[in-house]
Amino acid sequence: MALTVNGIKVAGIGLPGKSSYQSAVDAGYSGSESDFNEALAQIAYHIIDEDNPHRVSAEQLGVYTIEQTDEAMDNLKKEIGVQYAFNVDANGHLIMSYTTGDTPPNVAINDEGHLILTI
Repeated sequence: MALTVNGIKVAGIGLPGKSSYQSAVDAGYSGSESDFNEALAQIAYHIIDEDNPHRVSAEQLGVYTIEQTDEAMDNLKKEIGVQYAFNVDANGHLIMSYTTGDTPPNVAINDEGHLILTI
């Protein structure tokens, strides 16, 4: 049996044994069982809170959507030629690969933290 909040499993009930509180105490927790249970109950509320990084939109974070990033990368490919390929992976990381020619790209991060690509 599992406890789910908005379709997300937040706790499971397994075979009889130690309570979560006792397991925490065994691992070094020194607070009261009441405080532990109160903190544990807050986890579900944290998970469903869309004012934190769970299930927030790109707009809420002020960042580009995947579609906007793909469009920007397509435009950049057109500007610099097809010798470089840019993609965004499933984790949202920008991936650049060198696809043609003999000289790898010259990529650096300047003092302001900007990515500099010298072609």
